[in-house]
Amino acid sequence: MPSVWIQRRTSRTGVRYHVKYRVGGREARAVHGGAFGTLREARARRDWIAGELAHMRVPDVRALTHVAAQAETRARTLAQVCEEFAHTRVDVGAAAHAHYRQTMRRLGALGRMEVSEIRPGHVQAWVNAQSELSPKTVAVYPGVIKQVLDFADLDRPNAARHRSVRVPRTVREVPEPPSQADFLALRSAMPTKWHAVMDLLEQTGLRVGELEGLRWADIDVRGARLRVRGTKTRAARRWVPLMPETLTLLEAMTPADARAPLAPVVDPALTPAGLGRAMLRASQVAGIAHATPHDLRHRYISLLVMAGVPLPLIGQVVGHSRASVTLDVYAHVLLAEPEARLCALRAGVMRSGATPVLPEQLAFRPENDESPAKSRASAEVEDSGLEPLTFALPARRSPS
Repeated sequence: MPSVWIQRRTSRTGVRYHVKYRVGGREARAVHGGAFGTLREARARRDWIAGELAHMRVPDVRALTHVAAQAETRARTLAQVCEEFAHTRVDVGAAAHAHYRQTMRRLGALGRMEVSEIRPGHVQAWVNAQSELSPKTVAVYPGVIKQVLDFADLDRPNAARHRSVRVPRTVREVPEPPSQADFLALRSAMPTKWHAVMDLLEQTGLRVGELEGLRWADIDVRGARLRVRGTKTRAARRWVPLMPETLTLLEAMTPADARAPLAPVVDPALTPAGLGRAMLRASQVAGIAHATPHDLRHRYISLLVMAGVPLPLIGQVVGHSRASVTLDVYAHVLLAEPEARLCALRAGVMRSGATPVLPEQLAFRPENDESPAKSRASAEVEDSGLEPLTFALPARRSPS
């Protein structure tokens, strides 16, 4: 005879209550009647199925759950769904979550609309209203909205994916990195707390996110280089050569007794967003074109090209996956730079050889939260060939 029951299951996400039923006797196949986070919800579904079976009806659970899900979805706004979507994306990094937050802040009236009411015209009107932003920036936001509406699982086509929704055309621009004079003027116009960050970006070509994730365990003083643990692409995981002045800068940044392997090189209070705002204000004070943190990376790469460093080697040092990127974007950039600086850059990079990061050297992860007593940090650093963190930097070589 028909039967219905509840099974309690525990998984990595917590306890779930599964409702099962059979239309016939024990020989009949058990049918899934729904899974719930609370026993109360599971009992309500069990009682409903029992009523259907008592009236000799086959329970249509799919129709029931579809109606309930649609009713719940219609009541949610785009901003609410966007926030739920962001919480589920544990598979992406900080940069993607920054895009999600920026999109949510700019949704405006579109974010207050229920997702079931959004049509392609609404999305297009919102895109058109972002005219004060660059086309490249505007193109990012509709991509997030597309993913959010996919996540909402509506019973209609995704409005943001409709062929009528257009974004502004982006034109690939040749970078215009600051010259030496502009960089020095920009640096002098910024608060002192940003000077070391500016110098590190200008002397290493790191992305701001890479500098933010840099730990003292990644500094190899003996080899005059630092290790980038980027996980976005294989090319991003690399060694970057350090000039003598960069080693001196690192020595002055943090006292030796504060250089724990997991400690960040840059104060976490000095955020990339704060650096961008400081550079904007400094550009206005110095009377130069607006420079961004990424422009300092452009400057470093352009100097390597001008110094005559082979393009494949530049690609390894800066984390380009293809040498054509370096050639196409930076080959035409010319800066007024002293010949001595170009020679020093070339000598440092050619001497380093841009040794690739070995897989075993990536085993020590900064996100390890083990206590110092239990951590394997000291052993990992020793295995990687890095110098201990209580070191004395080598003396700078004389120009002669």
